[in-house]
Amino acid sequence: MASQSKETIVVSMLPRGEAYGGSLLIALDRESLELIAVREFTADEYLEDPVLGEPGKIRHARGLATLGDKLYVALFNQVCEYTVVDPRELDLRLERTFTDPRACDLHGISVSGSSLAAASTGTDSVITWDLESEEASVTSLGIKSEEDVRFPDRLARDAEVEDWRDVLEVDRHVNGVSIRPDGTPIVCSLSEVLELGAGGVRSLHLPEEGRMHDGYLSPSETLLLTDASCGTLLSLDLNNCEDRRSTPIAKPEEWFVRGIGVVDKTAYVLSSEAIPSRQRNPMHDLSAAPEAVGGSFRVAAVNLDHFGATIDEELVRVPEAPRGAVVYGVAGL
Repeated sequence: MASQSKETIVVSMLPRGEAYGGSLLIALDRESLELIAVREFTADEYLEDPVLGEPGKIRHARGLATLGDKLYVALFNQVCEYTVVDPRELDLRLERTFTDPRACDLHGISVSGSSLAAASTGTDSVITWDLESEEASVTSLGIKSEEDVRFPDRLARDAEVEDWRDVLEVDRHVNGVSIRPDGTPIVCSLSEVLELGAGGVRSLHLPEEGRMHDGYLSPSETLLLTDASCGTLLSLDLNNCEDRRSTPIAKPEEWFVRGIGVVDKTAYVLSSEAIPSRQRNPMHDLSAAPEAVGGSFRVAAVNLDHFGATIDEELVRVPEAPRGAVVYGVAGL
């Protein structure tokens, strides 16, 4: 697959109308951006809670990354490695899983060479696994701890609080990670872009306002960032951080710009429906559906050779998803 042109775009989708819920993979035809397949993650694909003896209840799929015929998916507290058998049918074979006690609410992931990196939003840290030895190392940008927080819903019940996020001590909201050619991680948080070099942490981009949710680092050292506050895609030259360009993607009052992936010099930017989240305030009346059935999202294709030129845009409707579901990761298969 590595030498073939990628004809399929795959997108991760998680519910916003429920505290827990399940997640989906969405396959789009790359040329038309039309929906061609939907795959729901089964319960046994999620990490088992050793205390409860069953898969964890928080079943969110976010970051996506590819390497050869392998697809990597961040499933809340572990990254799953799949061999792609048929991308257009989303026929995947689970090969390995990568986890760590500090892996919690994983968002963006990146794979480069023999390294797999994940932004652990629930612990304000970056976790890196060696793909050969499968050993993990953790770089903390918040509270340094070895506590196992992979199942915060259980910890919340023990603490008698309703929202599992209330048991996590998070400040930066780290949500994206890319790897420079020399192996240095570039980290995106809601408000700042950081470089985790040998000399320590260095700030690369600190806007006065902004809600950055995802990043992609090109081989030419250009970092692409999505900013939900203004609905734009930002291009930042890491060799000259004063060189910044942006292009509008969607109206922020109508759409929540979040995920980004690049395939053959085209950036695919995802926008979710801008409706209130009920994950933090779950409904207790089980007879009342949180939202109407049928989710929608937008995908915009931006030509990176002519930055600012949107070459295609499509509204995708997913009948299998609840309204208000969030799209996060995007990759080419």
